[in-house]
Amino acid sequence: MRRGKDFLKFIAGLQVPCGSHMLYVALFSVVLCLPIIVRSQSLISNAVAAKPLEALAHRHAAIITITGSIDRITRVSVQRRITTALKHKSSILIFQINSRTGQLGEALKIAALIRHSHVATVAWVNRAAVGPAAVIAAACTQVIMSSNSAWGDGQSFALGGAAAVKIAADPMAEVPSPALKSLQMDHAYHPELILAGMMDRQVKIEAVVNKITGETRFVTPQDRVKLMAMTTALPGHAAVHPWVYMKQVKPAGTLLTLGAREAVQMGAASAVIHAPESLPAMLNITEPKIPVLRLDFLEKAARFCSFFEVRFFLLIIMLVCGYVEFSHPGLLIPALIGLAALALFLGGPMLTGLANWWEAGIIFLGIVIIAFDFIHFGGLGLLAIPGFILAVIGMIASFVPMGASAAGAAEAFQTGLGVVTLAIIAAGLIIALLIRYLDITPGFRRLQLKPVTASQRHDTSPDSLGDLLFVGAVGRAVSELRPSGKARFDDHLVTVVSRNEFIAPELPVEIVEIRENQIIVQKISDDGAPLEAALQD
Repeated sequence: MRRGKDFLKFIAGLQVPCGSHMLYVALFSVVLCLPIIVRSQSLISNAVAAKPLEALAHRHAAIITITGSIDRITRVSVQRRITTALKHKSSILIFQINSRTGQLGEALKIAALIRHSHVATVAWVNRAAVGPAAVIAAACTQVIMSSNSAWGDGQSFALGGAAAVKIAADPMAEVPSPALKSLQMDHAYHPELILAGMMDRQVKIEAVVNKITGETRFVTPQDRVKLMAMTTALPGHAAVHPWVYMKQVKPAGTLLTLGAREAVQMGAASAVIHAPESLPAMLNITEPKIPVLRLDFLEKAARFCSFFEVRFFLLIIMLVCGYVEFSHPGLLIPALIGLAALALFLGGPMLTGLANWWEAGIIFLGIVIIAFDFIHFGGLGLLAIPGFILAVIGMIASFVPMGASAAGAAEAFQTGLGVVTLAIIAAGLIIALLIRYLDITPGFRRLQLKPVTASQRHDTSPDSLGDLLFVGAVGRAVSELRPSGKARFDDHLVTVVSRNEFIAPELPVEIVEIRENQIIVQKISDDGAPLEAALQD
């Protein structure tokens, strides 16, 4: 305090002209008030930041979550939830996004749904809007980001610079770049150059600052050269170049990914949110509690069945149950379980857009060929090989999404090949264990053929019986024929195959056809006539 009083006395004792005295007083006042001015400026900035982003109050709102991979289920679900929100008079839709992968085609359709909703839309990037989700965020009129979130890096649909330049010059150019066309619809709300940097590797972005006004701009290298060549003449001073180079934001060969603060500084995002509780005040929402619309149970189940890990186990179940049913025809339960596993294996991916109808058709055709070979020829022969190959091709193809790029399709094909191959190996090991230990497993012993007695163990091949076996010869089943099993003709035990029927032990059978290393039999009635003839009579 004493030093301040001495300083005031010194100022008062100065002998200067009146005008100069007033100038010193003014400068002294500015020095004293500078902390207050700085503090006031901080308060003004905070007040502006706290001001609601929406000018009009919204009485009803809805939060629509978009999480995980962007696929057909996501698009259908978002469409359903937008319809539900609009029926409840929501005037603002908040899309809470947390996604890093997905299909570009479905993301573009979701972006179109958002644009056509005719209400205020906000993208709340909760954790990440990376890849196709970046297009969804750009379709909203405003973007709000959580403090540790990321937006951009459309690596799954990166476009070449030539296509970007051509479309920018001629919007009607016939260039297949739907992502950039989608950008042109959204650049009214977000800087077009920033959005293009998220999707075009050839775009370069640099930052320049005006040393007079302090303004920062993000421009291309060409625009930077133009700005730095400009001159400004201040009153009483020589002309200067106000714009100076600051830094490179995005070099060529990369895709732009923005954090929350960077997105706000570059004008791509409107604000950073630190807690969900501040969302209503920020968006001027008067509704006490904002409803959150999520995936329903069926949508979650379909999404769950499309996971690679789940499809791996479903394929194992299908192969093992198929073996049990083919080796023991007539059980039906393994067949039903296998068909249910096949339906889930294809159902989820078909709903999400991974699998197509033609892939399901190839798998079904392969299974039909295998079944035809087994039923008509009494076993799995050479005809089952092409059927198995067709089924495997369809299974692998079901992992490749529709409309995927060449790189994405190759990666999905490798994943499908790995999943199917490992599932076949695992199923083969399980089948080997079943063959070895099925007869001693409780509950599964009934699936095994009953062992023959000691007097029945002499199994004779058809070739060694000579004229004993012929079409019309009558014998008796020793074991269950499902369709293969054992039958006795006189004192000889022979391996036979029934014709499309189940034959219990001790029932009389008749040879109806003899093939190479295979004897086909059918059940006969008690009066000695074939059963089919007896039924006709």
